[in-house]
Amino acid sequence: MNPINKLYSIVLSHLGKRLCENRIPRSGEKGKAVNCFVLAIDRDRGPFQLITKISGNLLTVLEWNETSYTDEKVIELEQIDRKQLRIIHYYGLSEIRYYGLWDYLRNGATGFQYLLIIGYGTLSSVNQYFFIKKKLVTKQRMELLQYLVAHHYESGGGGLGVIELMSQLYSIRWISHPDSESQQRKVELYLASLVDSGELEKNGTSYRVKGKAISTIESFEEEERRHTDNVRLQRKAIWVSVILAVFALIQADVIKLPTVLDYSNTALTQENGELHNRVRAGL
Repeated sequence: MNPINKLYSIVLSHLGKRLCENRIPRSGEKGKAVNCFVLAIDRDRGPFQLITKISGNLLTVLEWNETSYTDEKVIELEQIDRKQLRIIHYYGLSEIRYYGLWDYLRNGATGFQYLLIIGYGTLSSVNQYFFIKKKLVTKQRMELLQYLVAHHYESGGGGLGVIELMSQLYSIRWISHPDSESQQRKVELYLASLVDSGELEKNGTSYRVKGKAISTIESFEEEERRHTDNVRLQRKAIWVSVILAVFALIQADVIKLPTVLDYSNTALTQENGELHNRVRAGL
């Protein structure tokens, strides 16, 4: 056996000890505990053979029959196309794919990708912890409508279900939040209100924006602009009133302002100077 085949045999024998069973849990605690490999051989970018057992230089495989892997046969290691070897590692809830032995040795056997997965999982757990501690703030009725209108433009007229909407508003973490059910009921109540007033229509579990939503948002924004302008005018009127009141108090001599410039001493000094000059002239 040449060195390359020897290396293939060693690696495949190692991976063959942890081949996945037919059903692979992909959720819950069972999914988190998964750590197994699927070894497959492709042909023309499509499925060809699935390795089910490795014994030295012999591989037991199931061949693809256009719908599933069924026909079992035994082949030698030298018969496989090394470039078509596909290694899939189901690691917890993650799925890592390697295309060929060298890809696995470079990216998998070094353990670097698994450090990234562990680091990401740790960071995700920390984020989830703080997210659960944070209160879910309900979007107001008009904010929800504005969001749905923006989604309408971006999706080309697509609708949104409650679960999808909340996942976009709060991220998928909202599902595990202690207040998730009450928060979902609040959002559903707002959506029902928008349906009743004609801004939305409900098709099954999906909510879609209607034309009235645009006029409602424009009216709301116009009212907001008027309110902002009124607040600014009121603030200006208050300042003008304060300034006028201060001037009135000054004129009534209720408020006394300090003299900015005092010319009395200057005039006295000038008179004294003139007197001194006349005395000197008399002498």
